[in-house]
Amino acid sequence: MLRLTRLFSQSCLGLVFWATSLAAETCEIEQWLVDFQIATVNFVEEAYTPMADEMASRLQNVASEHSNDSLRRALRDSGHEEHEALILRVTEHQKLMLRSFNRYGPQKLFETRQVKKMRALLGPLQEVLQGLDCAEDPSWGPSGGVGSNFPIGPHRPVATSFALLGLIAFIAGALTLHTRYIQKCRRREQRYPCNRAVQLSAYNRTQAAQSLDISQNGMKLRSDWQCPLGTPCQVIIGNIFIAGKIRWSNAEYCGVNFDHPLDQTVLQQVLELGQTAPNAVPA
Repeated sequence: MLRLTRLFSQSCLGLVFWATSLAAETCEIEQWLVDFQIATVNFVEEAYTPMADEMASRLQNVASEHSNDSLRRALRDSGHEEHEALILRVTEHQKLMLRSFNRYGPQKLFETRQVKKMRALLGPLQEVLQGLDCAEDPSWGPSGGVGSNFPIGPHRPVATSFALLGLIAFIAGALTLHTRYIQKCRRREQRYPCNRAVQLSAYNRTQAAQSLDISQNGMKLRSDWQCPLGTPCQVIIGNIFIAGKIRWSNAEYCGVNFDHPLDQTVLQQVLELGQTAPNAVPA
């Protein structure tokens, strides 16, 4: 059970790391989209003012963080591939606007209606951004995207990751407590003296041993046969065969955990054999 708990915990941790990494990648590209949209809007609004050069520089800095290829990969990895065509159209038109502005100034933007075209693209982009929920910019926040009011889900990867982490921690903790409770219950069970010669069988080999005490779930033996922990074995007491596994072992003693609790009738038979049989280990 302990091994199963450890394996489950390791698997859960791996799942948490994967979910956290995915959430971080999702938030990174969503934050970039928000920054890009804000920078583009500012440039469009200030294209014919003294602030135009500064806004163009800010937009260039944001846009240069992603090439078309890296943007495609980021959108697909974060689950936003459905918006890829729109976002790439916006970025391509943004590059065209900046080239025209840097070469010919704002007048060229007006003559070619590039500002009007960009405004037409920014409307659908704003609708996409309303469904995002990872932005760190305090001036932006989703405003009624599909499912955005629900506390967890694909639209809120960070909150979902923390919720998943909490659920996994709860399950792992519950399993650990359950295992410890079972162990304590087994140890608290009444143990009966059972001093008699028995046989311990494992790996197609049988060796004499001396039983010391017994409960419904296990037995303590005196034996110098040091089997690895978890070794399947059988304890042979007269004509009674009890299957179990080596629970612990040292140079002189070992403990056997029975595969199934002994029926009270079988336990009584073992105790009666212990009272009537010789207690010396056979030669």
